[in-house]
Amino acid sequence: ELGNGFSIMGMFANQEGTVTNSVQDGTLVPIGPDCTYGTADDGGWCTTEGITVNFGGLPNGRTPENTWSVGLLHETQIGNGELITFISHKQMDEFYIVDKAVGGTGVIEPKYDLTDMSISYRWDNHSVTFSGKNLGDTVYHEQTLQLFGAGGFQGWGPPQTWALEWQTEF
Repeated sequence: ELGNGFSIMGMFANQEGTVTNSVQDGTLVPIGPDCTYGTADDGGWCTTEGITVNFGGLPNGRTPENTWSVGLLHETQIGNGELITFISHKQMDEFYIVDKAVGGTGVIEPKYDLTDMSISYRWDNHSVTFSGKNLGDTVYHEQTLQLFGAGGFQGWGPPQTWALEWQTEF
């Protein structure tokens, strides 16, 4: 609490994700028909028995090194009710959204920022809220499924979104 109805909140996380040891049967991972991981043929399937691949030392997927957020909340009495405003900002470092163990190269999701806000007024048994998410209309992926060759699936993060909400308690 900062006083005068203001509060600030924040979060910081640091993680370093590396595969420590992962030896896999070469016929169960997409290392390519030449059965050699890290070649241009990655993405196909090895059919030779007895081939193994050690993914130790490769970065984990979906592990941004640093993530942080900060938010500012303000609450004040106006008339018979309370006005509440909130704004937050979050940053995610770049990370492998598809790790290097799949196809050998990996897919990096670049660093991105998201800003959200809301303004609410509450009185008696009612409230009205106006809110916005991803105010900068940042384009980013929440998920990616790499299907070998030319295909795949990407789950895009929500675009800039606005909402108006009314609530009444009975």
